[in-house]
Amino acid sequence: MQAGCQRFESAILHSKYLKSICKMAYHIKKPSLLNPTIDLYYAGGVRWTDDYGDRKIYAGESEANARIAPGDGRNGGFNGAVVVNEG
Repeated sequence: MQAGCQRFESAILHSKYLKSICKMAYHIKKPSLLNPTIDLYYAGGVRWTDDYGDRKIYAGESEANARIAPGDGRNGGFNGAVVVNEG
């Protein structure tokens, strides 16, 4: 089962069907300036982490893209950042 998927059962006319609803999850990552072989993950606010488990997860790709988009002609700490689909 893919990350971000939820499973549920429903009874329809005395039959049970197993359905999956997949909601894609996204996160933002960029290479470390000190060591480009290390990935940094956006954790929220002004914080980046190298711990994958501490990354901020976005429900939609547009929400993650909006976070890294430059609003005033610059995007500061998001230079080199990309949105990654976890699905």
